[in-house]
Amino acid sequence: SLTGERLHVCVGQSCNNNCVFCMEEDRDGRHSRLINQTDADVLKMMEVPGAREVMFTSGEPTLNERLPDYIQEARRLGFGIIGMITNGRRLSYMPYARSLLEAGLNHVLISIHGPDARVHDALTRTRGSFVQALKGLACLASLKREFPDLKVHTSYVVNTRNLRLFREFYDAMLPFGVDQHVFNV
Repeated sequence: SLTGERLHVCVGQSCNNNCVFCMEEDRDGRHSRLINQTDADVLKMMEVPGAREVMFTSGEPTLNERLPDYIQEARRLGFGIIGMITNGRRLSYMPYARSLLEAGLNHVLISIHGPDARVHDALTRTRGSFVQALKGLACLASLKREFPDLKVHTSYVVNTRNLRLFREFYDAMLPFGVDQHVFNV
């Protein structure tokens, strides 16, 4: 779908988190829609006049083995901003994170929903997801030296469990050189 100049391309048929507030309530439907998606389908989605930015999204895009190829194709098509919305867990593996940046990824929005594992893992219903997301942020912070155009944002879904933890969250994110924090209500 195209929003302004930003194109959202759904490539994640599943997710390795299970967030209590997931916007994709119909996870089985998403899986059914995307399981048979071909490379040609993705390429066709990216050929939208007027789009200057592409964001790979839906479920968890890093679980799609073809993501580096799609990023590379987006670069070939001339997108200035090539990003993804992710839970950041696979970015904790430096070789994988590097491969995405080398392919052309230059904007990463990591969903992280609390200042610590107790809050974040409870909201994602996935033990260890906070630690992996932080490792992903650390890898990206390290890679920013080599890829100075990389922008890293966080996405924090505000709810009753984390509503009063903004300051603690901000302080927890300071070591990672995050460019922008987005708080979604």
